[in-house]
Amino acid sequence: MLLFNDEDKRELLEEVPIYNVCDFLGIEYQNTGCRKSILCPDHLNHNDQHYGSCFIYENTNTAHCFVCNKSFDTIDLLRLNGYGYYDALCQLANLSGSLSRFEKQPDKKQFWLPNLTKEERELIGLYPTKRIKLYYAIQENKPDDRKYDIIFGKEGEDDSFLLYKTLKYNPWFMLQEKNPEGYLSMVLHKCMETMERYYIFYEENKNAYSSSERGEFRKEMRDKFNQAKNIGLTFQEALRTYHRQLAKEF
Repeated sequence: MLLFNDEDKRELLEEVPIYNVCDFLGIEYQNTGCRKSILCPDHLNHNDQHYGSCFIYENTNTAHCFVCNKSFDTIDLLRLNGYGYYDALCQLANLSGSLSRFEKQPDKKQFWLPNLTKEERELIGLYPTKRIKLYYAIQENKPDDRKYDIIFGKEGEDDSFLLYKTLKYNPWFMLQEKNPEGYLSMVLHKCMETMERYYIFYEENKNAYSSSERGEFRKEMRDKFNQAKNIGLTFQEALRTYHRQLAKEF
């Protein structure tokens, strides 16, 4: 049995690329201008027959139909294709590549790993893994495969097409599951790098501000520094706890 809390739902909505859900459901998408378009998934209220009204937005991992004026996240796409709410979460967990972290295991004592919010991950440089593209070929003719980017040619020249594959798993979750000690150490070092970066940035740029502005600039840099420091302290304690647990098991 899989169990989900609100944080799990938020993470799954952020981390499972909408393109992976479209591929799983067989939803086709086409290049329309600078974005990719799908047919509106709300078939009951919008009998969409043409691409160009519903677009995918990678920054929010959603689709938006301008005819219906509705936005759809990955759970919405699954539910509009026959999945119940819980089943949709289970399928997202499966597509995330880390199904085991949601499994109920009452008889097994598991080590607790601190969670990072989206803002905290961005602060220390653990960027999301949505839509990581692995380019493997370039060709002149438009491919049948939907996974390609366009290299627009100069005036009088033909466009080229870059073919790519996308990751089917989240490497951060894989690292947490396979090597929790390595994950904790990595986050701890990222926090130390972030603290050093903000300290150096302040020292190098403080003279560019007037005396009245410098205090606000210093406060902003100090807040970022302290936020990274607090994350680091949390993960440092988690790493110590992990080592103590290993020692007991040994």
